Amino acid sequence: MIDEDMIFSYGGQDAIERFIFRREDHVHLALGVLAVQQRIKERIIKDFLRELEEELRKGIMKDEKDGDSWKVVNELHASPFERYAYIYLMKENWHGLDSVALGREYRQARGFLFGVWNNFKELKRRLDDGKIKAALDGRIQSGNTSDWWPFWRWADPYRDWDDPRTLACLYGERKGEAISFLSEAMLTIAENVESVIDNIVEDYEKKQHAAPSSQGKRSCAFGIATM
Repeated sequence: MIDEDMIFSYGGQDAIERFIFRREDHVHLALGVLAVQQRIKERIIKDFLRELEEELRKGIMKDEKDGDSWKVVNELHASPFERYAYIYLMKENWHGLDSVALGREYRQARGFLFGVWNNFKELKRRLDDGKIKAALDGRIQSGNTSDWWPFWRWADPYRDWDDPRTLACLYGERKGEAISFLSEAMLTIAENVESVIDNIVEDYEKKQHAAPSSQGKRSCAFGIATM
């Protein structure tokens, strides 16, 4: 088995370079690999996301209570290099206003984070007044807050998915560790904020019904909800 630490070390990189330039056909092979490097990254990431999605579905089915209706929405699989594409874990009655999410903030496949995502584009404000972060303090490592994210933290040690070291962790024997880490983090968040978000969305919907301007229909992030 190839030693990953050796491959990514200075000495390992130097050995690879010497091997490539030892023969012309080695150089041609290396150039061919460079030509398809984006496709290699995409295949590793898509395969990983498919298995992560399956693990999340298993988790919500195992913990689902009577009357709950959880779903996984995986935008990342179709667009692994698109900025602000996420994989969401949510309940039907949340109407896309809040969700547990994993995605990236930077271009390509860098800056992955996870937490609770707030549909700030539609809401124009946060609904939780700090309740979501309070529900997670002490249960998830300390996180940050923003208008879009009532709670978020970097997905370390899996923050940058275009880094060769991280890609090596998303493929092969070590892939299971990454899937367990990310799925358990998202499911733990969901478990601890479920009732909080239930109440937040319920209160918001009541206020929308009571307001004269809320009559009719409004568009949601994941479909159309009739008010």
